[in-house]
Amino acid sequence: MLSSAVSLWELFKGRAFVIPDYQRAYAWTKRQVEDLWKDLKDNVAGSRKHFMGTIILKDLEKSDTTVPYKSYEIVDGQQRLTSLVMLVAAACRKLWATQEFGGLAHRWYENLVCGFLGDALDNTLRKLNLGGEDDAYFWQAIASPSPASLSPQTAGQRRLSSVNRFFEEKLQNIPDGELVRFLHEGLGLPADQADATERVLFLVYEVANDLDVGLIFETVNDRGKPLSQLDKIKNYLMYLASKANSAHLIKAVNNAWGRVLRNLAVVNEEKEDTEAEENALARYHWILRTGQPRVYEVHHAVKEAFPSGNPGIVINDAAAYIDGLVEASELYLKIRLPDAKPGSLSSLLSPQAMADIRTYLELLNDDALGTMASFAPLLMASLKVCANSEPELFVEIARLCYLLAWRGHRVCNRRSDAGIDALAKLACDLTNRTTSGHEAIDSLRELVNRYGSDRDFRENLERNTLSIPERRWFLWRWEVRVAGEQKLAPHILKWADARELEVEHIWPQKPEGFDTWPEEWREKHKEIVDQLGNLVLMQKP
Repeated sequence: MLSSAVSLWELFKGRAFVIPDYQRAYAWTKRQVEDLWKDLKDNVAGSRKHFMGTIILKDLEKSDTTVPYKSYEIVDGQQRLTSLVMLVAAACRKLWATQEFGGLAHRWYENLVCGFLGDALDNTLRKLNLGGEDDAYFWQAIASPSPASLSPQTAGQRRLSSVNRFFEEKLQNIPDGELVRFLHEGLGLPADQADATERVLFLVYEVANDLDVGLIFETVNDRGKPLSQLDKIKNYLMYLASKANSAHLIKAVNNAWGRVLRNLAVVNEEKEDTEAEENALARYHWILRTGQPRVYEVHHAVKEAFPSGNPGIVINDAAAYIDGLVEASELYLKIRLPDAKPGSLSSLLSPQAMADIRTYLELLNDDALGTMASFAPLLMASLKVCANSEPELFVEIARLCYLLAWRGHRVCNRRSDAGIDALAKLACDLTNRTTSGHEAIDSLRELVNRYGSDRDFRENLERNTLSIPERRWFLWRWEVRVAGEQKLAPHILKWADARELEVEHIWPQKPEGFDTWPEEWREKHKEIVDQLGNLVLMQKP
């Protein structure tokens, strides 16, 4: 294992880099890139050497002698390097058009972005290749000298586009000469009359194999986004595998994390990052294994379950944990996006059952209404155990989860974690098949009656203790129900549309002439005005 402190310019000289498929997609958001920009400005203002981050590389031992670079896999530091390549590419596009700095931009681009064959750009000589489906977008829409206007299709691509736009907007307001000075002093790039500098350095580790990766992964990480629970668990498992000298476990960890992160990236592609989903999945999977719902620092629990003092003994258990985590990510994707392909739930359920499942999961997954954190493990367990052989049991469990969330947590104002211990135990027992789907249904019915009995439910509806989002959901479901009974098409078919509507009063809150009304009328108005029967969904003005 070799380590050295090198400048960005020297790091890229004679090297090309590949981000493996098992790494997460590009994850930096505005906060991280603003920190990077501030670092560059601080470098310009200061006079001392500056440490820019840690890079861990693994020699790919590429045999293609036609490529004049030595190829490395980026094990850690890929987010920062990707961001810096985007910055340099944007700067080169700005400077290429100038007579004074066009040649310098050519040098920068050739060493840090992509090489040339003669005078022609050759994209087989690219210096950074991203993993998975984002690579083509990165080259065509971001790093190319003439980027194509392509719509980003994944969360990683949207973040790439956003950060690239950030850099372009920053550079637009910097005069060309100042831009050259900024990247010379801030990033150590060469200038027209000056060589590259070593004022800005990276600590680079070169490892020979995946086992060496495991040895340092536990303690060395690139500064940037906070580590999620899944990050910390992966780091520990890599460390454990290195101590057990298990190349097989290293490979299993890498492959598993690639699949898990791809599944989580699909769950909510509009989010800037998947850290919250990663933490949630780590916890849900732990509940499926142990039935313990209040373990939030899951990586500590994993360390206790698989102690490094006896790595050879726990290696098989760790491998089983990894397999279970991949399966959990696939189950979680299905309960978050039941229509996601491949593997849509529609292949298991009748059209009516599928329509019901969509309704149940719409409420549970809604940020303002749902309490998925309490129900996800049980839904995942029932999907695993029941959906293929007894799909009607899975649908009934989902319905009862929906009722408990709506009647108990929402209408009857129970705490969002009411019943969580019982739900977690059910999830674990169902996963381990120490309880049946029918027994789980009986237990759920008891929970619904305990936290959302008919009497409590009716009383709270009559008093209308609902929040605005809860009222909106109630009115939408009521319209859909009545329309169905009368065999009419509901005016608002989808919850996504109903969510945008206003809850309005039929009898106004302050009718004309209200102050002159008799006291009896005003009391009756006060009694009725906020009842659910006096509310209606309306388009926003």
